Amino acid sequence: MDPYAARALLDALVERRRDSAEIGAALLAASGVLAVAGAPRAAATVLVGAAAGWFVCLCTHARRQAVIGLLLRQRSAYELPEVARAGARLVTPEMRAAMAAALARLVLQPATMAMPAWPYILTRRIDAQAKQLLAISDLLVRESAIVHPSTMVLLQRLLNQTAASPLYNPDVPEAHLAVLLGRVRAAIDESGAGPTPMSPREAASLPGTERRVA
Repeated sequence: MDPYAARALLDALVERRRDSAEIGAALLAASGVLAVAGAPRAAATVLVGAAAGWFVCLCTHARRQAVIGLLLRQRSAYELPEVARAGARLVTPEMRAAMAAALARLVLQPATMAMPAWPYILTRRIDAQAKQLLAISDLLVRESAIVHPSTMVLLQRLLNQTAASPLYNPDVPEAHLAVLLGRVRAAIDESGAGPTPMSPREAASLPGTERRVA
């Protein structure tokens, strides 16, 4: 999506959210006045309108968050403050360590990465890309390596969207895994990378990393 079009869409959603919230608040106040005036039926009707206004407000907020989520995949969208703020939360040291742990577990303990709703994981594909997965895990825990949030989004989709992931779905071509991991590896800026402060095996042993990385 073009950043200028995205800016216009996000602004329009903010305006719609504000308008619906204001309408809901006004109708709620009017409902209270009618109730005090002894017109309970009219108050109830107006209250339904207020609820509808708040519902539209919530739906608009959810849609705006969804748009930001989609824009996180697009590097050019990071000039938008909302996208930049959301992206910054994806590349904190804690999030990077959690992702590194998940990738290491994927190689070293693949059974722990299986999803209850998706009963199998393609271990042969994992074994074929084990070196690349562990290399990415290693880079994620290097403080000097620069990781763009859109790269973290790629990894999250790989681990979390099982139906579309070449790690879980045999209908997704195996070659897609190599291409995706190659993109991730190439996107990480390794310049000035020093000794790894935490090995992939140590990362995999971190508590609370047995399941998906959100």
